[in-house]
Amino acid sequence: RLSSIFMMAAPQAHAIDEAGEVHVINGFLDQYAVDQALAQLPLSDLKESVAALQSPWRQQVYLEPTITASVHSLCNCSASETVVGLPAGVAWGNVSQHRDWHVALAPAKPAHGRVAVIYLTKGGRLVFHGKTNSVVQITAGLLVSWDSELEHSFEADDSSELRAMIGPFAMHAGALHFCIPAGVDYEDDPVAIQLARGRGRKWSAEDEVKIREAGAGIGLYGNQNPDVQERLQAKGIEKVRKEIRVKVEAEAARRARKPMVCCSCM
Repeated sequence: RLSSIFMMAAPQAHAIDEAGEVHVINGFLDQYAVDQALAQLPLSDLKESVAALQSPWRQQVYLEPTITASVHSLCNCSASETVVGLPAGVAWGNVSQHRDWHVALAPAKPAHGRVAVIYLTKGGRLVFHGKTNSVVQITAGLLVSWDSELEHSFEADDSSELRAMIGPFAMHAGALHFCIPAGVDYEDDPVAIQLARGRGRKWSAEDEVKIREAGAGIGLYGNQNPDVQERLQAKGIEKVRKEIRVKVEAEAARRARKPMVCCSCM
């Protein structure tokens, strides 16, 4: 089913600031497309653990090819003929004034051109700080795009309320990449680390421990598969952690081409 509202969206874009740097499209995604994207995000699980979350959740979501192509065209970026995911995420709370960076790149780079975000949930305000402030009230299906050099902030209605979105994203090297506030490290969760590695992030023992512990079912981002959790409980969390540390030390030594000195075994 193609989103008829989406197909008609582009002519409805309008600037909300005097400089013409901020554009909005109300109803860029209709409810069908919004629901399709939300169904792929683990909102229920995240709501239960929001107090312990240290960084926003990020993943790819997959929508109809026509929608995906139109999203890419916003940033003058061509979508592949194969199935292409869109960078989506879940965040919460206020965000201080900032401009966006591609932190998953190595090294991190400031976003250039235009940045865009499509909100999947309502609530809060996106504030742009120019000569005069421009405020956008957030509704589901709303698209907002802006010049990448324009600083902005987010005011949440409720600090614990989750907000889901596609983006923020901008084009880099012909592909869409996540953008996040400069100076903030959102790369500490295993999913984000693995995405970043695919884009050039260097291997580190600290990252590897996080990924392996999550795969073994440990921690907030741990695999919740019943079989994984059963094995974890049977063996014991501390024993599994020790085994992971030993394996990561061995991998680090191999990469460094040095004989391994395993402190955990001494």
